[in-house]
Amino acid sequence: MGDRDEAKPTVHAYTALVQGLSRAGKVDEAREWIREMRRHRVPPNAHTYSTIVDALVRRGDVGGAEAVVEEMREDGVEPTAVTYNTLLKSCVSNRSDETNSTMDSASRDSRDSPETTGSSEASTSSSREETERVNLDRARRVLESMRAAGVDTTVVTYNTLIDACIKNGEPTEATMGVLG
Repeated sequence: MGDRDEAKPTVHAYTALVQGLSRAGKVDEAREWIREMRRHRVPPNAHTYSTIVDALVRRGDVGGAEAVVEEMREDGVEPTAVTYNTLLKSCVSNRSDETNSTMDSASRDSRDSPETTGSSEASTSSSREETERVNLDRARRVLESMRAAGVDTTVVTYNTLIDACIKNGEPTEATMGVLG
């Protein structure tokens, strides 16, 4: 019995750990486990990285999610449809920390001001429209990147893009620009 090789964690075991930590909001710890995987010569796979991308998108760190995708590529792991769809979700959700803090502070300022004017409301509305436009433009870039990488689009891809177009007030774009 003492002659058996010691069991070593597989990519699936490590990925389960990374996923659990990510879902618990412990993204930094999850990323540390990816480094640990490399130290033990267990290469992370697309699912491992996509789990972290999803956690970062959920907490509004789109830049961090995009950096993880770049790290993926540098490690020779190609993003999958799931990875790209997760990035697309970030374009629709408007959950970026910077966007929310800007919009929240503008809303607070206009509510707290004794002289709330139409120009303040127009400024907040303009800011929101600009953010939504930027997100739709980012969605287009993600789609272009996905296509350039040869990754097949899915029903989730198109549903997410259609949602982005509709929220941006461009239903025609959904049928002609994005789906074309």
